[in-house]
Amino acid sequence: MTTDPRQQRTPSLMGCVFGLSVLLSLVVTILLWTGVIRGPESWGPKPWGQEASESRELLERLDPAKAPDPEERARAIERIFKLSYPDVIVPAHKKALEDPDKGVRVAAIKALGRCLKNNPKLLVGKNVIGMRVTNKVHLDLILSMGEDDESPEVRKAVAEFWLDQEEFSQEGKEALQKAAAKEKDEHVRQAIQSSLDKLNSH
Repeated sequence: MTTDPRQQRTPSLMGCVFGLSVLLSLVVTILLWTGVIRGPESWGPKPWGQEASESRELLERLDPAKAPDPEERARAIERIFKLSYPDVIVPAHKKALEDPDKGVRVAAIKALGRCLKNNPKLLVGKNVIGMRVTNKVHLDLILSMGEDDESPEVRKAVAEFWLDQEEFSQEGKEALQKAAAKEKDEHVRQAIQSSLDKLNSH
């Protein structure tokens, strides 16, 4: 009996289609898991309702041109972290860290510290192969501010920031050691050394 070649191709074609669909599903799952793309929960403000709306309004208050009072901007970043709306919290934090007023920058550092201490998984996670994903947090800015910010108050806030960050203890030690080598202000040097001593004792 002769087999119709079309009958042989049909199962093979179906197998290819099934394999491709499984592969596509796996790729989408990995991308969602690692945060490269975001799921439906982040496509709009509906799942968060009032928190999303308030967070976006507060984001506007971080603009010095719209909110000249630095205390208002400091309160805005603190409230944004309490609301913890993901689509706003990261860009808001970057804007506050770059604020021209030292008080706002200090408020942003302290707000992030409290947030990570109470809910580290909000901004830090692991990717599909178990490596930490830290690009959601502006640690690069905080690292540079600990060494180069013009304000001693800001550099002291950075030194104290590392105390409660178990997720970043190694980064904290390295950052504090570099900052200590450059620091000229005695009060900041004391804060750096105190934080280093506590981190090394853990």
